[in-house]
Amino acid sequence: YLKRAPQPRQRVNLVINAPPELSFNYLMHFAVSPDGRQLAFIPSDGKIWVQRLDEFTSVPMRDTEGAQSLFWSADSRFLGFKIEKRLRRLEPATGKLETLCDSMPGVDFSWNRDGIILSAELNEPIKRANIKDCKVTPVTRLDSARGELFQLYPRFLPDGHQFLYLSRFNGSQGQNSIGGLNVGSLDSTRTSLLTRKESNAAYVAPGYLLFGNEGTFLVQPFDTKNGQLTGEALPLSEPQAAFNGGDAYTNFSVSENRVLVYQPEPQIDYKLQWVDRNGKKLDELLPPGKYGRMRLSADGKQIVLARAEAGSHRGDLWTWDIERKIWNRLTYHSSPGGGFGVWSPDKRHIVISIYESGVQHLYLKDADGSGEEQLLPASANWMRPWDWSRDGKFLVYSQHSETSEELRVLSMTGDQKTPQIAIGLGTDARFSPDGQSIVYASDKSGRSEIYVQSFPVHGRAWQISTGGGDSPRWSRDGKELFFISPNDKLMAARIGANLHTETPMPLFDLKSSEDTEFEVSPDGRLLLGVPVKEVTSFPLHVIVNWSPGLSSE
Repeated sequence: YLKRAPQPRQRVNLVINAPPELSFNYLMHFAVSPDGRQLAFIPSDGKIWVQRLDEFTSVPMRDTEGAQSLFWSADSRFLGFKIEKRLRRLEPATGKLETLCDSMPGVDFSWNRDGIILSAELNEPIKRANIKDCKVTPVTRLDSARGELFQLYPRFLPDGHQFLYLSRFNGSQGQNSIGGLNVGSLDSTRTSLLTRKESNAAYVAPGYLLFGNEGTFLVQPFDTKNGQLTGEALPLSEPQAAFNGGDAYTNFSVSENRVLVYQPEPQIDYKLQWVDRNGKKLDELLPPGKYGRMRLSADGKQIVLARAEAGSHRGDLWTWDIERKIWNRLTYHSSPGGGFGVWSPDKRHIVISIYESGVQHLYLKDADGSGEEQLLPASANWMRPWDWSRDGKFLVYSQHSETSEELRVLSMTGDQKTPQIAIGLGTDARFSPDGQSIVYASDKSGRSEIYVQSFPVHGRAWQISTGGGDSPRWSRDGKELFFISPNDKLMAARIGANLHTETPMPLFDLKSSEDTEFEVSPDGRLLLGVPVKEVTSFPLHVIVNWSPGLSSE
């Protein structure tokens, strides 16, 4: 008799939403087990939750608050994660929790069948550790002499000895990054380049690599025996996944038996509108569009913001003249996120940072868009400008320091612009109107809070918020501070003598603190950038029996 050819398993599509009263943040941590039966994720409560994909509910794991960097053991029995410096192991079936290593470097991990864990972090080579003794040794070399910046996203291949990782080098100004996907081995520090595509990647049976290109899924045949790609990298028809351009990271996880989990990229338009301090809408500044990262000039008459290209994560910086209603394009880089810009007090210049050539430096640019971009000194990497003091003397910016953001100040006077003493760990810093203090957000207490301290003499840092806070802004007279609370309220606190403050009071509710930007105008109005359609959670899409073919089946 004739034997019937085996039929492909039916593809099943699922959508997983956040547990009740919680939400899934954009670019949330999640990981599917190698056997494709369990999905672990960290929603808005900061705990690990695990859901079996043959069930409809997820279960919270006790004592996992503050977990980061989820990764499964090769047999799918254990879930690894990091809390502060400790590397921990969880058995979801029993809830048993134990510490593997009291201290383990890294922000991203992979675990093979022999109990070897690979770890990766910025400015360091890929390292290995055996969970029996936690001894850490490098398995690659970071070629700093050639400008190699980082090696991230290690993922073991099926043999448990070879692994994938992303490498990035500092290309020359104006050129593309010279990094790409590489394959390394536990047996040697020698590595080889697979492709110039920059993304996290994973192996999919029976012989493919799955990776991203700015959120678009690509699949390419891969010879595991020889460690080489074959054929072409071709796009899949799945929807675009959430993507972080600065980190070259596409938010997906895939199992050995082809269960694909990803977070789709939301297509969100934003509107810019004026409101009063009670939240009452006064006027619409711009019609809905793909805007973000806005900054108001000191006189409140112009804004600089990033405008995204249609259907893309990329964009550029533009300025908008509020009175004349005229756009002016500032940059032409088509960079991930579009960049960041900060006005000089006289509006003649804008300090910008853009992600390009594998780095993010600070540049000085004429505000009318003319002239060349001048690289500012002390440009380390991963830098972002936050504010320019009203007297024009100082720029406060942040740069990446290990796993935190460190605030620094750059002198902007004279021909030689020199860096000054660091302020400390924090982000979103703003000078007071009189230049005598700086407000910023910092998570040094374990959660983001608002602090203010004197400048240029560094005194005590006074905590302004009492229950968490982000995005601090000064009133234009320097007598009040505004910020956003964790429960999505715009808060205000009066500032007295010697930086003493009154208890912050809520002004009005925001739709979502994560998606809202705001600026304070000289006349006291508030400029809000809010999504046109309220998005409170970003669900996960699951495809069971996903095929690495070139079309959705």
